[in-house]
Amino acid sequence: MKNTVIIICLFFLLSEVLAQNTGNEIVGTWLTEKEDGIVNIYKRDQKYYGKLVWLKNPNDDNGNPTADKHNRDKALRSRRLMGILILDSFVYNNEDKEWTNGKVYDPNMGHQAEGILTLVSNDVLKVKGYVGFRWISKSEIWKRTAKQTP
Repeated sequence: MKNTVIIICLFFLLSEVLAQNTGNEIVGTWLTEKEDGIVNIYKRDQKYYGKLVWLKNPNDDNGNPTADKHNRDKALRSRRLMGILILDSFVYNNEDKEWTNGKVYDPNMGHQAEGILTLVSNDVLKVKGYVGFRWISKSEIWKRTAKQTP
């Protein structure tokens, strides 16, 4: 009987440990809500980053690589959009089951904001950007993609 109780306790303890997210669930490639870009999310030094790795329109009307023309910093407006960080320095919060303390860059607006990432399901990521207050925010829904990028 005593062994049975120990085995049951170990089972529940192990189940609890396995049920905890590690934060790595968001690692992979994600199609943006407008389906005009793919962001590769990766982990480096316990933080999560997202780099723009595919654009629906990689070149402008003149055939030149699409530039970050809306950036509020005039010095960065000529840099290529391909390869820039869209998500910067997110940390996983296991208690709240979200990634926080990072920055989200919106190249369509040229604006960077505080961010929160929430995994809605295995293949759906909510990306929220806000300035000042979390409840005053803009959100997008990204979908995981199997699309391979170079």
